[in-house]
Amino acid sequence: MEFQHAKCYALQHDCRYDNVRPVLEAAGLLWVQRIEPGELAGELQLHEQIHLSKDRQIAVRYVEDPFVEIAYLQIESDDAAQIVAFGRALGEQLELFDLLDLEALGHADDLVSWSFAVRGMAALVRDHWGAARTAVEKGLLDARRDARRIALRAIARLSWAELVPVLEQAVAREIDDSIRSEMETLIGGLRKHGKTPTGFIDW
Repeated sequence: MEFQHAKCYALQHDCRYDNVRPVLEAAGLLWVQRIEPGELAGELQLHEQIHLSKDRQIAVRYVEDPFVEIAYLQIESDDAAQIVAFGRALGEQLELFDLLDLEALGHADDLVSWSFAVRGMAALVRDHWGAARTAVEKGLLDARRDARRIALRAIARLSWAELVPVLEQAVAREIDDSIRSEMETLIGGLRKHGKTPTGFIDW
């Protein structure tokens, strides 16, 4: 079932489907489908559990993106206001982070908060989002090796061709041979297959 509007919310790293399902069921949403990687050709390798309201006016997808190790909810409806209201109601029982929340966390200096933000943005963004670019650039400049690796993972998920110049600058100053090799491989992939944003998201 397809709806006109959707909004995504990242879930904290320790919140998984077993935590989410009772909340969705208590809100009157029935489980209708599970989608596992490999079942749909050409799709991202995501794990999904789909719930639908009894009146079929709203659906919620619980999605796990193993590539960036993020789980999120995607709320769908033909009524955008209903999505916001339902997200607010779920937020009273689950800790949810929309793109604006993640943008704020993307400026954090502690690795845990920044990593969650940049991986969350990489999973949730459907088109260009300047805050995601800012966050990955911050990671590429970070002296911490783990931060630079996480930034590369996020860039690979975003797959934006516009990030090639950013990576080229990062390669020139990278001191770790293995990370430099990852950067060079990613640059080659983005030059061949990188996406060109078609517009700006409005959430």
